[in-house]
Amino acid sequence: MNKKILIIGSIVYFLLALLSLYYYLERTVFLDISYHLFFIIKDGFYAIQNMRFGAFVTQTFPLLGTKLGLDLESIMKLYSVGFEIYYFLIFALCILWTKSYRFALVMLLFSVLMVTDTFYWIQSEFPQGLAILVLLFSYLYFISTKKNDLNGETSYAQYFIGFLFVISLVFFHPLMLIPFSFFVLFFYYDGSVNKKLLMFISASFFAIFIFKSIFFRTAYDRTSMSVLKNIYLLFPNYIFIETNKDFLISAIQDYYFLILGLTGVLFYYFKEGQRMKFLLVAGYFIAYLLLINVSYVACKEPFYIENLHLPLSLFVIVPLVFDFTKTFTARKIIIALVFVCLIRVIHIGFSNGPYTDRVNYLSSILEETAENENKKLILKSSDFSMDTLYLPWASPYEFWLLSTISTGETRSILIMDDPQEMAWTRAAQNKFLTKWGVFDYNELPEKYFPFKDKSSYSFLYE
Repeated sequence: MNKKILIIGSIVYFLLALLSLYYYLERTVFLDISYHLFFIIKDGFYAIQNMRFGAFVTQTFPLLGTKLGLDLESIMKLYSVGFEIYYFLIFALCILWTKSYRFALVMLLFSVLMVTDTFYWIQSEFPQGLAILVLLFSYLYFISTKKNDLNGETSYAQYFIGFLFVISLVFFHPLMLIPFSFFVLFFYYDGSVNKKLLMFISASFFAIFIFKSIFFRTAYDRTSMSVLKNIYLLFPNYIFIETNKDFLISAIQDYYFLILGLTGVLFYYFKEGQRMKFLLVAGYFIAYLLLINVSYVACKEPFYIENLHLPLSLFVIVPLVFDFTKTFTARKIIIALVFVCLIRVIHIGFSNGPYTDRVNYLSSILEETAENENKKLILKSSDFSMDTLYLPWASPYEFWLLSTISTGETRSILIMDDPQEMAWTRAAQNKFLTKWGVFDYNELPEKYFPFKDKSSYSFLYE
């Protein structure tokens, strides 16, 4: 079974890697990832944000590209495909290191079952952390069952490795607390993980989580978590909010296998009389869905809300793999897996519309402003479609990437809600302006920032 799963998974991740190369512009000329790439290339080092250190793995790919002297387009492609390599490595480790085809299945299904918009918004540390969570429990499962002795002694080295996993999880994303607790409770009731080891891992996680929350909480995390106030502001009107309606539409259009899987799992637990697991799965799914939808009721970006919804897939996939599939033969599991993965990879590939439109829209802005005598521009966001651009703050980084690889000349264009905030830069020359920083040309590697216009900025909307 391990060999068959490895072959299927390798093919699926290869197809995802091909898609990541084909849609590299959609994935890298996109908000946060262009911002991260700017600083990786500028500083020649990692661009870790908000102490989410787990991102260093995926950021190694573009950083390595700069050290090898690759051109900008190649670095963008390397960064894009690097995320699929990362998820494939987690999948492969589940089979080759921890010898668990079940956790490999969890990882493989996690990569396709609910992924739609998040295939194009790649930078989030949350799904990267969820992948590490899968690997951690694959490791715990392995060392608990390899001697078929769930009460046996665990070595200090194994405790230490588990502890390192926990540290990395805590520093991926604050919401890791919820899927982590689900895994703990599921495998506690499942009885397939050494409970002594499980208690140690749980205590370590919560201790480090509290320590980080007190001493290493960032301003971004405080702002993000402030949305929790909506829980009492909207009480008790939780049901007919817009985000619930949007999720229902997505469930039909995008998450059809997720809903089928959830229905199958709950029916199986009800039929088998496994009340605790029924309540665990149903409770976590409903409670977490409402937590996100109520807290982020004002969120209009589909990629961001889907990113937060991703643990829902694990609440379904884990019981699906460890319990529901026990009623299937190995042949039926393989057939179902191939069918689901094939449909989902095709679905992901054809979900590019809004993101390809976005790249084309940015390119059209470059073309329309190319004839201006001054090509360094500050524009007003109200003159553009924010439904397409989403957030204007990343425009300098996105236009840098697009202009450089398409024309060989770096254009500097900043789109702002209030351009007068940058009025003080009217006389600034040899500068690259962003909303949160001003950079001299000599700070930026000429190979990747071939500036030809050294004049000051024009406020084109005036």
